[in-house]
Amino acid sequence: ILSNATSYVSENAIETIISNILNLAKTGTPLEVWSHVRFDVSPDEDLIGIPDFLVAPVADIGTIFTNPVLCIAEAKKDDFKSGWAQALAAMIAAQKYNNNPDQEIYGIVTTGKIWEFSRLCQTQLTMDIVSYSALEDLQKLLDIVHWIFVEATKNIV
Repeated sequence: ILSNATSYVSENAIETIISNILNLAKTGTPLEVWSHVRFDVSPDEDLIGIPDFLVAPVADIGTIFTNPVLCIAEAKKDDFKSGWAQALAAMIAAQKYNNNPDQEIYGIVTTGKIWEFSRLCQTQLTMDIVSYSALEDLQKLLDIVHWIFVEATKNIV
C-alpha cells in the first residue's frame, strides 16, 4: 500500500498511512496517538490550534490526553519548511502545556513517504539531518519512531 500512488492522492489518505505507522510504533508503550485534537495552551501567545497528531498518555477518564504531551507530528505535502514551522509551534505549546521547559519534546514532519525528526529541550531545537523513507525501509522507520516513543515515555511521571 505504501508504494501505491493512489495512497497519496489526498491529505486524508496520507494521514491514514501516517496514523497506521505511528500506531504500530507505539506498541508496548503507555502512549496514545491523538489525531486532530484541539490543543489550546496559551491563547494570548497564539499557541492554539489542532496539530495533525499529538502523542500523550490517556487521562484517567479515558477520553482525553494528559500531561505530558511528548511528541507532535505534522503531515505536509512535500513542504517540510511549512511543516517544521507548524511542528515547532506545537512543540513550544507542548512545553508550556507540560509546564517543564527541561522536558524533551519530539517533533516529526512527514509526507507519509519521507519522515524527518527533531527534539526540543528548553530553547534548543535539534534536527536530525537525515530524512527517512517509509518506502525504502519501513522497518527502520518503525524502529526509529518506536525508539522516540520509548524515550518519550521516560518523561512520564
